[in-house]
Amino acid sequence: MYKDTDPALQSQLALPILIITNALHHEGQEAPGSKGQAISNLVIVAFFYLLWVGEYTMPTTQCQTRTIQFRCKDVHLWHQHQLPPHHALLPVLFTADATTLYIDNQKNGDQEGTIHHSAALGALCPVSPGLLSPHHHCPLPEESTPLSLYALHSHILAPSIVNTIQLASGQASLLAQGYSLCHIGTHSLCTSGAMALKLNGYDGITIMKVRWWTSNTFMSYLHSQIAALTNGVAAHMTRPIAFHKQPRSWVGRG
Repeated sequence: MYKDTDPALQSQLALPILIITNALHHEGQEAPGSKGQAISNLVIVAFFYLLWVGEYTMPTTQCQTRTIQFRCKDVHLWHQHQLPPHHALLPVLFTADATTLYIDNQKNGDQEGTIHHSAALGALCPVSPGLLSPHHHCPLPEESTPLSLYALHSHILAPSIVNTIQLASGQASLLAQGYSLCHIGTHSLCTSGAMALKLNGYDGITIMKVRWWTSNTFMSYLHSQIAALTNGVAAHMTRPIAFHKQPRSWVGRG
């Protein structure tokens, strides 16, 4: 029997984009198809697509929930508005300039949603890397193959993701900036993606659409302890703006 919801998540903090870059440089230097490269790729995917950890790593327990990990068949790569077939060779798939993830019975019962991204310049790109990890091991993987596969019968687990982003956070001296390791974990990647969108001026509706959220749940990820979120707020609060209270006799008049 499936549980209706996943276990409650511990509050975890959003991380600066530098941490995602550090994780890419640390693990991403390994050869394509290696475990390190697969971890790096999935960190990027989780950040851009605001994913829960159970959606891109293999569970470590036998407890089943509604969350189903993304599989090869849930990924559609686009090239100039055309869809190369799933069985296309790896060089063809690497020409993709946009990606759509199809949500099928994900966390808390969300169904038939999509998450779409176009390619970005530079190493941090949401289109090909993590979404092609299984293809490095098997050029023609089964459509049901989870994205976590990086070698025969070998999958990326959540602890590997935690270790990578905590190591990257230590390298960036985040612990000297008010962070603690107990608040840096897999959920930090989803949180970081939402925070990055907010700090770059995207409104709540756009953030909800990026992740296919149906409520303002993402607001709980935008932590007030991150100074960039409230930068300049105090100065605006001290602006002298005149206002007054209307007499009671005015209340209710058109």
